[in-house]
Formats: sequence, C-alpha cells, structure tokens
Amino acid sequence: MKVLSRKVATISCVDSIPDEGFKTALKRQLREPLLKAFDIYKSNVYYGIIVETDEEHASVLAWYKSLRDLQTSALSEVPNTIKKYL
Repeated sequence: MKVLSRKVATISCVDSIPDEGFKTALKRQLREPLLKAFDIYKSNVYYGIIVETDEEHASVLAWYKSLRDLQTSALSEVPNTIKKYL
C-alpha cells in the first residue's frame, strides 16, 4: 500500500476511530503535552510563583482527574491557567 498523504491526529479525529485500542493510544498521545503543562503549573503553585484561588484549584483538579481518566472533553477543554504552559 502506498501512503499518499499524512495528517496529524487531533481531538476531532478521536470520535471517528472505530478501534478502541487505537483510540485509547491516541488519547494518551494527545494527553502527554497537557500533563507536562500541568506539572509546570503545579510546580509554580507549590513554590509560590503563582497563587491560585480555591475555585481555580477545584477547577484544575477536576480537569486533571478527567484527563487522567482519558475523557475526551478534558483533552479539548483545557483550563486557561494550564494553556499558557503549552
């Protein structure tokens, strides 16, 4: 088989994949840079470089838990506090 073109997989591609194993692998691949950004954010909060409110903390923690559970919504709805580290 000859490959005619290649396309980078995005969040919108996840729903169109019928194979659950491949879908899970793609979600994990898309999750990796988000987890790295979360680690930077978490370290900045821990060291006091930035201060988060209780609402922000609850929001980021809920997002992290859904990201950990590989929910598609967590891959597309990244909190603004995390986005700036991407």
